[in-house]
Amino acid sequence: MPGAAGEFVGAIAITVTFSLIGSYLISHSLVAGFGAHFLRSGNTAKHWYTQGAELPALGRLFNTSLKAGLKWPVVTLVMVFCIPAVGFWSASQLTEQFFPPSDRDMFELRVYMSPMSSIDQTSQAAKEIDQILQSKPGVENVTWVVGNNVPAFYYNLQSKNSGTPSFAQAMIKVSDFRFANRLIPELQIELDEKISNAQIIVKKLEQGPPFNAPLEVRVIGPSLDRIKVLGEQIRLIMQKPSTLRTHGKPFNPDCQR
Repeated sequence: MPGAAGEFVGAIAITVTFSLIGSYLISHSLVAGFGAHFLRSGNTAKHWYTQGAELPALGRLFNTSLKAGLKWPVVTLVMVFCIPAVGFWSASQLTEQFFPPSDRDMFELRVYMSPMSSIDQTSQAAKEIDQILQSKPGVENVTWVVGNNVPAFYYNLQSKNSGTPSFAQAMIKVSDFRFANRLIPELQIELDEKISNAQIIVKKLEQGPPFNAPLEVRVIGPSLDRIKVLGEQIRLIMQKPSTLRTHGKPFNPDCQR
C-alpha cells in the first residue's frame, strides 16, 4: 500500500508475519521438548500440567447448566442465538471508517489569514483567538506558533506552512478527551462568527493519513468564472447546515462536485 496509509499499517503485517514464524519455531522446538519431558509414556504422576486442572465448583455449575439446557431446549436455543445477535447489533454501532478516532485531550487550531497579511496581523488574530480559548473553563494550556507549523510531535501532523507570515497554528490541552470532543464543534462555530478576517480550522488529532480539513469540497470544470460562482454558492450552503441537509439539486451538471 503506497503513501502514508501504507507506512502506517505496514508494520502490522510485518508484526503478524514474524509472530507466525516465531510461533512455528517455538512449537517445533520448545513445545516439543517440554512435551517429551512432561508427557512421558507411563508417567502416572497426577500433576495439573499432565492430567489437567480440576475445579469442582465450576464443574458442578457446568453440569447444572447442561442439564437445564437439555430440559428446556427452546429457551436454550433462544439464549444461544441472542449472543451473536448482540454481536451483530454492536457491530452496527461502530463508526464506518478505517482508522478509528484518537481520543486525546489535545486538539489543533489552524489560522489562515489573507496571503498579503503580515506576521503582526497574524499575531494579532492569534491573540484574539487566544483570549476566546482562555475563557473556556476546561482549557489548561494553549501553545501558539505564528508563521510556522508546530513541531511534528504527532505522526500525521503536516508541516506545509514553514515561513508563512499569514499562518498560525495552536495546540490546545484540555482537561480530558470528552471535553475536547464537545468543545471542538462549538469552538469552530464561535470562531467563525467572531473572527471574520481569517479562515480557522479546529480539528482533533485523528488516526490515519494526514488531511487538510475535516470536510473538503472540490469543484472541477472548464470555466474559472463559473467555478468561482459555484464555490461561492457552496460556501453559502456550508454556512447553513439545515440547507445543506435538504439541498438535493446539483449546482451544474457540467461540473463534478
